[in-house]
Amino acid sequence: MPVRTRIAILALLVAVTSTLSAQESGVSGQGPSFALRAGATVSPDQFHVGFHVDLGEAAPRLRIRPGAEIGFGSDRTTLVGNIDALYVASTSRTTNILVGGGLGLGAEWGDRGKDGGLFGANLIGAVEWGTRATPHVSAAGGSYLRYLLEVRVGLADLPELKVTVGLQF
Repeated sequence: MPVRTRIAILALLVAVTSTLSAQESGVSGQGPSFALRAGATVSPDQFHVGFHVDLGEAAPRLRIRPGAEIGFGSDRTTLVGNIDALYVASTSRTTNILVGGGLGLGAEWGDRGKDGGLFGANLIGAVEWGTRATPHVSAAGGSYLRYLLEVRVGLADLPELKVTVGLQF
């Protein structure tokens, strides 16, 4: 088994086992929260869409967040899965500032003939805000819509820069 595959499997196992003892789940504290994401990628120049799942805190102020994105542009398509660990560096009633990193594993294919695997690490900075309850759930239910702005710097095979906006629920 290639070293990259072994590292990706190990990272996934660490992420899953660390969430088993999560003190708080998701951004609302009521269970995992999900997000839809979209943005722009530099090198390769692409538009990407995807999702992530905030599994909650694995340790105080440390969130685990797996996700996936597909990118289109630069005569190729990329598909990347990420496992991120994000530290809540600053928090207020409505806003969180997150910093951290993660591992990414994926593939690319297209017209340029550079089909193959992608593997690398990401450095991440993000801001999430908002506390408006979703219309179909009472405020006492703890369900919230939150907005996300994220900047991701890729190392190794991953895209050099990603700017992403998202909606978490």
